[in-house]
Amino acid sequence: MDLLGHLTPSDRQKAELVLATADYCTLAAPDVSGIYLLPINFGYSNGCIYIHSGKHGHKLDVFQDGTPVSLSIQHAVEVVPAPTPCKYTTHYMSVLGKGTITRLDVPEQVQDGLNTIVAHYGAQPIAYAPADLDRIFVYQIKLESVSFKQS
Repeated sequence: MDLLGHLTPSDRQKAELVLATADYCTLAAPDVSGIYLLPINFGYSNGCIYIHSGKHGHKLDVFQDGTPVSLSIQHAVEVVPAPTPCKYTTHYMSVLGKGTITRLDVPEQVQDGLNTIVAHYGAQPIAYAPADLDRIFVYQIKLESVSFKQS
Protein backbone atom coordinates (compact mmCIF):
# COMPACT_ATOMS: atom_id res chain seq x y z
CA MET A 1 0.00 0.00 0.00
CA ASP A 2 1.30 3.45 -0.91
CA LEU A 3 0.78 5.46 2.27
CA LEU A 4 1.98 8.68 0.63
CA GLY A 5 -0.05 8.28 -2.58
CA HIS A 6 -2.78 10.65 -1.40
CA LEU A 7 -0.30 13.55 -1.15
CA THR A 8 0.49 15.98 -3.95
CA PRO A 9 3.74 15.07 -5.75
CA SER A 10 5.52 17.98 -4.04
CA ASP A 11 4.26 17.03 -0.56
CA ARG A 12 5.04 13.37 -1.20
CA GLN A 13 8.66 14.24 -2.06
CA LYS A 14 8.95 16.39 1.08
CA ALA A 15 7.36 13.70 3.28
CA GLU A 16 9.86 11.16 1.94
CA LEU A 17 12.66 13.63 2.76
CA VAL A 18 11.40 13.89 6.34
CA LEU A 19 11.16 10.10 6.70
CA ALA A 20 14.65 9.65 5.25
CA THR A 21 16.52 12.41 7.10
CA ALA A 22 14.85 13.39 10.39
CA ASP A 23 16.97 12.68 13.46
CA TYR A 24 14.28 11.18 15.66
CA CYS A 25 10.57 10.65 16.02
CA THR A 26 8.30 11.08 18.99
CA LEU A 27 6.22 8.00 19.62
CA ALA A 28 3.00 7.86 21.65
CA ALA A 29 1.15 4.78 22.91
CA PRO A 30 -1.62 4.14 25.42
CA ASP A 31 -0.45 3.32 28.93
CA VAL A 32 -2.26 2.39 32.15
CA SER A 33 -1.59 5.90 33.45
CA GLY A 34 -2.54 7.71 30.22
CA ILE A 35 -0.28 8.22 27.21
CA TYR A 36 3.33 7.05 27.08
CA LEU A 37 5.40 9.48 25.00
CA LEU A 38 9.07 9.28 24.08
CA PRO A 39 11.55 10.55 21.49
CA ILE A 40 13.28 7.65 19.79
CA ASN A 41 15.75 6.85 17.01
CA PHE A 42 14.15 5.18 14.01
CA GLY A 43 14.51 3.90 10.49
CA TYR A 44 11.90 3.85 7.72
CA SER A 45 11.40 1.33 4.94
CA ASN A 46 8.43 0.19 2.84
CA GLY A 47 5.69 1.77 4.94
CA CYS A 48 7.19 0.70 8.27
CA ILE A 49 9.06 2.47 11.03
CA TYR A 50 11.68 0.45 12.90
CA ILE A 51 12.82 1.20 16.45
CA HIS A 52 14.97 -0.65 18.96
CA SER A 53 15.15 -0.99 22.72
CA GLY A 54 17.12 -2.66 25.44
CA LYS A 55 15.41 -5.54 27.19
CA HIS A 56 14.43 -3.54 30.25
CA GLY A 57 12.35 -0.48 31.03
CA HIS A 58 8.75 0.65 30.97
CA LYS A 59 8.44 0.64 27.17
CA LEU A 60 8.52 -3.16 27.22
CA ASP A 61 5.24 -3.10 29.14
CA VAL A 62 3.75 -0.53 26.76
CA PHE A 63 4.96 -1.94 23.41
CA GLN A 64 2.94 -5.12 23.21
CA ASP A 65 2.18 -6.70 19.84
CA GLY A 66 -0.77 -4.92 18.26
CA THR A 67 -0.56 -1.83 20.46
CA PRO A 68 -1.76 1.23 18.53
CA VAL A 69 0.84 4.00 18.29
CA SER A 70 1.02 7.51 16.91
CA LEU A 71 4.17 9.25 15.83
CA SER A 72 5.40 12.70 14.98
CA ILE A 73 8.53 13.42 12.97
CA GLN A 74 9.81 16.95 12.36
CA HIS A 75 12.52 18.18 10.00
CA ALA A 76 14.09 21.55 9.19
CA VAL A 77 12.62 23.29 12.23
CA GLU A 78 13.47 26.99 12.36
CA VAL A 79 12.02 29.59 14.70
CA VAL A 80 11.69 32.90 12.86
CA PRO A 81 11.81 35.94 15.19
CA ALA A 82 9.79 39.06 14.55
CA PRO A 83 9.54 42.53 16.09
CA THR A 84 6.84 41.34 18.51
CA PRO A 85 6.39 37.89 20.10
CA CYS A 86 2.94 37.41 18.57
CA LYS A 87 4.47 37.74 15.09
CA TYR A 88 7.05 34.96 15.63
CA THR A 89 6.58 31.89 13.47
CA THR A 90 8.16 28.49 13.01
CA HIS A 91 9.09 26.90 9.70
CA TYR A 92 9.08 23.10 9.62
CA MET A 93 8.11 19.98 7.75
CA SER A 94 6.36 17.22 9.68
CA VAL A 95 5.03 13.76 9.14
CA LEU A 96 2.36 12.36 11.45
CA GLY A 97 1.48 8.69 11.41
CA LYS A 98 -0.61 6.02 13.07
CA GLY A 99 -0.05 2.30 13.12
CA THR A 100 0.44 -0.79 15.23
CA ILE A 101 3.63 -2.06 16.81
CA THR A 102 5.03 -5.59 16.71
CA ARG A 103 8.20 -6.93 18.29
CA LEU A 104 10.24 -8.83 15.71
CA ASP A 105 11.34 -12.31 16.80
CA VAL A 106 12.82 -13.89 13.67
CA PRO A 107 16.61 -13.23 13.77
CA GLU A 108 16.76 -12.21 10.09
CA GLN A 109 13.92 -9.71 10.60
CA VAL A 110 15.59 -8.33 13.74
CA GLN A 111 18.83 -7.87 11.83
CA ASP A 112 17.06 -6.25 8.85
CA GLY A 113 15.16 -3.90 11.15
CA LEU A 114 18.30 -2.93 13.01
CA ASN A 115 20.14 -2.33 9.75
CA THR A 116 17.28 -0.10 8.59
CA ILE A 117 17.80 2.00 11.73
CA VAL A 118 21.58 2.25 11.46
CA ALA A 119 21.39 3.02 7.72
CA HIS A 120 19.07 5.93 8.57
CA TYR A 121 21.95 7.46 10.53
CA GLY A 122 24.58 6.80 7.86
CA ALA A 123 26.12 3.50 9.00
CA GLN A 124 26.62 0.57 6.69
CA PRO A 125 24.52 -2.57 7.27
CA ILE A 126 26.41 -5.34 9.05
CA ALA A 127 25.90 -8.91 10.20
CA TYR A 128 25.33 -8.77 13.95
CA ALA A 129 26.65 -11.38 16.34
CA PRO A 130 23.90 -13.41 18.04
CA ALA A 131 25.06 -12.09 21.43
CA ASP A 132 24.50 -8.51 20.21
CA LEU A 133 21.00 -9.31 18.97
CA ASP A 134 20.17 -11.06 22.26
CA ARG A 135 20.64 -7.76 24.13
CA ILE A 136 18.00 -5.80 22.22
CA PHE A 137 14.47 -5.85 20.91
CA VAL A 138 13.58 -4.48 17.49
CA TYR A 139 10.04 -3.32 16.80
CA GLN A 140 8.23 -2.73 13.55
CA ILE A 141 5.46 -0.17 13.30
CA LYS A 142 3.24 -0.87 10.31
CA LEU A 143 1.93 2.54 9.35
CA GLU A 144 -1.77 2.65 8.57
CA SER A 145 -2.03 6.39 7.90
CA VAL A 146 0.43 9.20 7.23
CA SER A 147 -0.02 12.93 6.80
CA PHE A 148 2.39 15.73 5.90
CA LYS A 149 2.43 19.38 6.83
CA GLN A 150 4.78 22.25 6.07
CA SER A 151 4.82 25.71 7.53
